[in-house]
Amino acid sequence: MAHQVFAVAGSQASREEITDLVKALFRYMEKHFEHEERFMQRIAYPGLAEHAVRHRPAPARHSPWSRAMRAATSLRTPDTP
Repeated sequence: MAHQVFAVAGSQASREEITDLVKALFRYMEKHFEHEERFMQRIAYPGLAEHAVRHRPAPARHSPWSRAMRAATSLRTPDTP
């Protein structure tokens, strides 16, 4: 996925391409966090509860993920006036 981010960053990507990439990144991150938390639970990681809180931004409108999505979907690209 990193190569896609670099490719888009150095191109004249459309708003749709950027938005799709950001959405895919967020889906990947959600799956990664779920996998990581399941693993930590299996090994009885002592700081699991505290660590898992970092995966759950609150409130959503102020989260880094939400800010990044808003920024990505409002970028001025060649296909926007």
